[in-house]
Amino acid sequence: MKKIIFLLALGLISAVSLTSFDAVHNESVYQFKAFNGIRFEYGLLLPKDYDSAKEYEIVAVLCEVHNGDNAWESTMKQLGSIDLNRTILIVPKVPIGEESWGTHPIHHAFNDLLKSVRKSHGQANQKFHLLGFEAGHEVAFWWTYGSSELISSTSIINGHLWKEKRWDKKWYDNLMKSKVPIYAYEDHKPSKFDMSKIHFNTSASLVKVIKEIEVRSKQ
Repeated sequence: MKKIIFLLALGLISAVSLTSFDAVHNESVYQFKAFNGIRFEYGLLLPKDYDSAKEYEIVAVLCEVHNGDNAWESTMKQLGSIDLNRTILIVPKVPIGEESWGTHPIHHAFNDLLKSVRKSHGQANQKFHLLGFEAGHEVAFWWTYGSSELISSTSIINGHLWKEKRWDKKWYDNLMKSKVPIYAYEDHKPSKFDMSKIHFNTSASLVKVIKEIEVRSKQ
């Protein structure tokens, strides 16, 4: 009997440890360990009247590249003011103990995180939307062509990658092979070379872009 009680208590402790209570958005920050051992902390924001019987779009918001970018908290504060309607937001931090997002193990772990949220809150075989916010632009493009089978669309807001030397025609051409629709919201359209397959729009807020994702998904 004591052994059974101990095992039940251990299971309860394990379940509680999946949630990390955070001052930014209490009770909406979770931990996830992928199949390959990579661990994430991530925000999960649901519509106020979330109903597990309904279908929602799922958007992964990427806002950092390196550990120490410190964009996650400010991004969560902005997202916390959004009145979500048909959308669930995943906001992952740079994986625990990692310097940046940029490795193949992390890529596979990110796919595992998406599939986990799909299993708990989405529909079978549902695809995701990526949103690269500022510095998260680069990571959003990595996973667009690296995980194209999981991605429905990619949106970029105030991207940081356009000015970098590594953003070149070869990278652009590889990205286009993903066949994922890409929408960019910028003050100025980059003019390094012809990027006519990217849908450039004027700069917009996180709120507006998420609402536009909802509208496009209905079409």
